[in-house]
This record gives sequence, C-alpha cells and structure tokens, in this order.
Amino acid sequence: MAKQTKVAIGIIYGDFEPDFVFSLLALKSWDQQVSGYLDHAGWMIAQAGTNLPQQRNAVVRAFLEGDAEWLLFIDTDQRFRFDLIDVMLESADPIERPILSALIMAEKWNPHHRIVPACIGFETLEPPTPREYQTIPPQQHWQVGAVGSGCVLLHRTVLQKIWDANRKDAQPWFKYVQWDYTDPETGEEVHDIMGEDYVFSLRAQAVGFPCFVDTTIEVGHIKKRTLTTRDFWPQVPPELVPTKNFVVIPVKDNLKMTKALLRQLHDQGEHDGILVLDNGSNPETVKWLGSQTFAKVMDCEGMGIHEMWNAGAAWAMSRHHKSNITFLNNDIIIGDNFISTLAAGLRSDPHMVAICPNYDGRQTAEPIVQLHGICADRYDGTGGLAGFAFMVKSEWFQEGWRFPEDCKWWFGDNDLVLSIDMAGAWYAMATETTVEHIDGGSKTGNWDDPAMQQQLAKDKGAFMRRWAKHGVVVQ
Repeated sequence: MAKQTKVAIGIIYGDFEPDFVFSLLALKSWDQQVSGYLDHAGWMIAQAGTNLPQQRNAVVRAFLEGDAEWLLFIDTDQRFRFDLIDVMLESADPIERPILSALIMAEKWNPHHRIVPACIGFETLEPPTPREYQTIPPQQHWQVGAVGSGCVLLHRTVLQKIWDANRKDAQPWFKYVQWDYTDPETGEEVHDIMGEDYVFSLRAQAVGFPCFVDTTIEVGHIKKRTLTTRDFWPQVPPELVPTKNFVVIPVKDNLKMTKALLRQLHDQGEHDGILVLDNGSNPETVKWLGSQTFAKVMDCEGMGIHEMWNAGAAWAMSRHHKSNITFLNNDIIIGDNFISTLAAGLRSDPHMVAICPNYDGRQTAEPIVQLHGICADRYDGTGGLAGFAFMVKSEWFQEGWRFPEDCKWWFGDNDLVLSIDMAGAWYAMATETTVEHIDGGSKTGNWDDPAMQQQLAKDKGAFMRRWAKHGVVVQ
C-alpha cells in the first residue's frame, strides 16, 4: 500500500476497556512515527450510544463525506497490535478483498459454552441459515459468510455500492432484522434477530463483495478475560486442527549464509513464520537483521543452542496450537519444496515425531526412510537424524519434552532421538527434498577452540548423567 493511503477509524463508544485504550494509543503512536495512514483530518470517527445500527450508520455517513479510502471499525472491547493498520492494509485489496476482518474469538453459551470464531457461514441464503465454523483453515485469507464488526476494514467502494442499493432504507448499511430459519441440526423453527454486522455482510455480498478473515491477524476479544485462538483450539478434535509451519534459525554472524538461507525460504514461501535467534552477532549482522521485515528476530546473546531451540519452540507454539517446527543451522542450502515435503512426511504417521531432509544423496524409492541415531558427520548413507536441519511436531513439546539446557552446545539431537526411542515413537528422513551442509558443516563456530572443547566435555558429562537416571548408558 502507498504511504498516501488514508484510513479512518470508526469507534462506537460507551465504556472503554483499558486494554483497548492502550492499544489505540500505541497504534496512533506507531502511525505517527512510521506509517502516516492516519495523518489526515477526520482520522477517527467516534459515535456515542447503545443503538449500534444507528451509530454505525452515522460513522459510515461521516466517513463518506471525507476523502479516506478505508474505514476500519474497531470495537472498544478489542485488544490489538500497534501495527494493526499496516498488516490489515497489506492483507486487504480494493478489488479482491475489500472487506477484511481480523481473526476474533467469541463466546457461545447455547447449548454449551464454546469459544468460536466471530464469523459464520450460511447453509442456505434463502432464508439465511447460519452455520457455525468448527475449525479455522490454514490459509491466510478465509472467505466466510458473514463477519463481525469488532475489527473489520472496509473499502470505500463497498460502502458506496451498498448505499446505491439501499438508499431508500433509513438504515442502509447496518440494521437489525427479523431472522427466521430452520435449524439444520434440530429441524426446529428459529425466530431470532440478525445482528447489524451480519446484515451488513449479506448486503455487501448482494452487491458483489465477499467477506474475508485474515487468519494470521488475531485481535483479542476482551470479556472477563481476553479470548484468543488459544481458547478455541483445545476444543477442536485434533484431526480437524490444521498445521502451520514455523522455522527457527539460531545465528551468530555468517551474515552471507543467513541472507542466502532466508532468501531461499522466502522464495519458496512455504512457512507461516520465521524466528532468527541472534546469539550475539557483530554490529553489521545486528543492523541487517534489524532492518529486514521477513523474519522476527530475538536477542539470545549468551544462550546455548538448546536454550535457543527451546525458545524457538515456545515461540512457534504461541503462534499456533498445532505446528511443524523446523530447526535449521544457517550454514546450509535447502532443496526445492523443502518445508512442504518435510511437513507432509512428518504428518504421514501419527507415531512419527521428527524428520530431516536427504542430506547425503541417499538413493531409495521410498519417500520416507526410518532412521536410527543421529547424523554424526556420516554422509555415506548410514547416518541418522540431521541435527543441522530437522522438523519436530509441536505435540512433542506440548507433552513436556525440552532440549537439554544443561548441555549448552552438544548432544541435543542425541537426546531427542533417544527420547523418541524411549517413547516407542520414530523419526525419519524425507528423501525427496535435500539439504547441503556447506563444506560438511562446522562453519557456525570455532569448535576446536580449547574453551569449546572444555564445554564439550561438560556437555558430555551432563548428557551421560541425564540418561544414567533412566538406566541408559551412553558412550
């Protein structure tokens, strides 16, 4: 979106939640310093009152009298990110997605208490028969039947065309209407009131505008507590929860390698988020990492590899309930369809916990090959799981397992495969995608340094003691 794009914020106010006020102040401050979408007269259109249809229509009328291109309705019981306008504008489109809602959760009390997405589908449109969504799809842009108005971005053309079609109606955009339909589950006749936001959605669709939800932009719904998808996903049967793919990359300098790897991941476009864990890089690397927008960067100076891996796993699980978490060195070159091939292999068997790419040119007709042990610098077809490039199911961490932080740099992959073996699960190689460990690896640190060799001895002792508690003797 061009910087001259103008956005107006529409607010219907009565009581203000403190988190809403703090969110709005942060959003305004960010926009003043960085974006400038609100840098115009009339950037906020606020209406007091409890007659929602009447107040929302008043906001729309005031918006159409101005020259802003987009109207963003935000309710006062929402908690949102400081760059909300930026990410909403990046996701919306005046032609393809002129109605775009953030992902918001709502509470339903009948017949049972459930947390559900604040949007609905329709079994039929004549009459409109509602269908509650049981899951949230993995794709970013989710077309739905109707969206709420808690956080929804509307293009001017939508509002103008709805007005053209309903100009004789005293409430042309938002309105409460009688809602009669047959419940598709019980067969009972239902006589209800359709909310003003769903009426708006149906009127928009009647003039050619579908409704979308961006599943990557989540806004908290403030009730007695703030509802998010963390409340929703535990209710959903595991088989209905879609997976998302996250990438965790610890780095320290070697900027050329890091840039090349991030470029490959960006070009392939198969991930839902990347976390770069900076272990104390030089100023040039720190500056570049801070300037790029492709990956999130976490300051991890002083941490060991396993502490960073655990931080990456926690980050991924905070983003989505069911994830495939890929751990990568930065001294690698990945093959085609890298993340998607690993993810498909990992989810092909419920007993598989981890998977790695084909790192030694292994020739086999099987797309999935069970492994034993770790790679351990064996590139002759006999090595096990590659500790420099592997993917793990988030469920493994949710069950309580963590990389051994008492081992700072070594034996995390050993601990992983031993733990999987002890659990009666398995791990594998996806032979149809590749990874090259540049010059055989060992490019991410001076591992022959006497201090590092001393740390190796400490890590080995900690690893052996860890497994001795389980009656396992390791060499």
